[in-house]
Amino acid sequence: MSFTSKTQQLIALLSSCSSLKHVFQIHTQIIISGLSQQNFILLKIVNFFASHTPINSSSYAGLLIKQSQNSSWWNILNRNYATGEYCSHSEAIRFFVEMRRSGAASDEFTYPFLFKACSSFLGLKEGKQIHCDVIKMGICNNVYVQNTLIHFYGSCKKIVDAYKVFDVMSLRTVVTWNSIISACVGSCWYYDAIEIFRLMRKCGVQPDETTMVIFLSACAELGDLILGKWIHCQVIEQGMHVNCQLGTSLIDMYAKCGAVDYARLIFDRIGERNVWTWSAMILGLAQHGFAAHALKLFSKMKDCSPCWDGGRRASFVSRDGKSP
Repeated sequence: MSFTSKTQQLIALLSSCSSLKHVFQIHTQIIISGLSQQNFILLKIVNFFASHTPINSSSYAGLLIKQSQNSSWWNILNRNYATGEYCSHSEAIRFFVEMRRSGAASDEFTYPFLFKACSSFLGLKEGKQIHCDVIKMGICNNVYVQNTLIHFYGSCKKIVDAYKVFDVMSLRTVVTWNSIISACVGSCWYYDAIEIFRLMRKCGVQPDETTMVIFLSACAELGDLILGKWIHCQVIEQGMHVNCQLGTSLIDMYAKCGAVDYARLIFDRIGERNVWTWSAMILGLAQHGFAAHALKLFSKMKDCSPCWDGGRRASFVSRDGKSP
């Protein structure tokens, strides 16, 4: 069999493969056939492991990646450390150092994962060091890098640093605006968030569902019912679908602003509810003296919501109608 046909056969096998056992067998054939340096084939193996098993530096796929100087491979592992549910986010920094030592070059796809990891464990020192690296690499004007950098500084409550990144951006996407508004809200700079939202509209940028959810949380914390109603009008005018996340934010805003009737109206109308939707409505009723209604809704939640945590949710409503 020729070199080309053997390669095509292995690629076809990998494409139809559905079990880890078969992938190991195929990789053995790749080594025996002298195709272990074929990046395209090995990348398919790494991607298979990435979608079927947790990947870290000591896993099978991780060991394959560490033998390569291909930055795309290393970025797969970087992404896993940054977004993986069972990974230590701080390990992403150690792995980045290992990546650089291997000779693999970092690129504009590497840094967003690193900033996301730093945001997760509030690694301000590490994030600033990586920011310096971004400047040295000359990719500090990449919009995706800048967006995650704003999110990172916002997560670490360094809103002034987030502003510095935002102010020098020549290209701003809706994600950029959402990131800086979220940073302001997270640092309790609610009035700054309002001004940025107005500037966003003035610049002709169309807010999305995420924008509205973030901004509604600011209205809720300020207790500003007029502003909250204006945002609700924006949602209606733009024809946004009030899904679970947006509906929960509206319920929370109206409840915290004292408009429990409005909150209940939205609660009754939305078809999709999760445990946070129920919780927002129950707490709103309880905090405004509607203890009987809150207890009745709490009982209904236990029957309707498959994900409720009895031990934790039981403390939501006390008999005097107050939330602990």
